Amino acid sequence: MSKFAKGDLVKEVATGDLTIPPSGTFARLTSTESAMDDMRYREWDIPQARVVYGAIENLPETESGVLYIVSMPAAQELAKRDRFVDMRYPDTGKGAIRYSGGNITGTTRLLQAFPDDPKYQETFYETEVKLHQHMTAQTR
Repeated sequence: MSKFAKGDLVKEVATGDLTIPPSGTFARLTSTESAMDDMRYREWDIPQARVVYGAIENLPETESGVLYIVSMPAAQELAKRDRFVDMRYPDTGKGAIRYSGGNITGTTRLLQAFPDDPKYQETFYETEVKLHQHMTAQTR
């Protein structure tokens, strides 16, 4: 498993904490911003900007048996581009581990952004079974 996002990923598992350090290479979703008129809310003017997402930089090619942990925006964009089978991102919602200040310190699970298209269902399940078998064999 490779991690292409900033910081350590801490995963809480039944036997204790698992820490997956970053790979040192960070996949980035490029973006271009353009100005918009401020939004008026009561007595405040709130600046706004429009963002258009582009290419994903520093993302390696698919490699058999390797999962890549990327940011949620990168995973969602990749799913739109038919590259989702080997991408995961940390769950910062239900699975988030937070300390008393509310900041996230880890997660209990990884999520996969999945295209909302029935044509992928069969491919998804076949690939997941093969990937699980490969990763199980690697960890024994």
